[in-house]
Amino acid sequence: MSFLTYGDDGRATWYVVPDARYSVEATGAGRFDGRIYAAFGSQGVIASGLQTLPGVVELGSAVLREETSDAATLQIDFGGTQVERRIARLRF
Repeated sequence: MSFLTYGDDGRATWYVVPDARYSVEATGAGRFDGRIYAAFGSQGVIASGLQTLPGVVELGSAVLREETSDAATLQIDFGGTQVERRIARLRF
């Protein structure tokens, strides 16, 4: 899972859950869960020719629960601070 957000300062931050595990709850709803990380900055090359990489910080855990084929609930625990948001599929 990955999410792109913008902070109050306008900086982009990617939140990623690279090891998200899928399971099915007793209700039949699908669920993804795993450790969440923030990735920020841009990849580039400095004058010496060494490659620089974006910063990565482990934040806590994330759970994504399917509600319908177009909607889900995202729960994130940022080291004790709980955040829950309903999210929807972006249709083109």
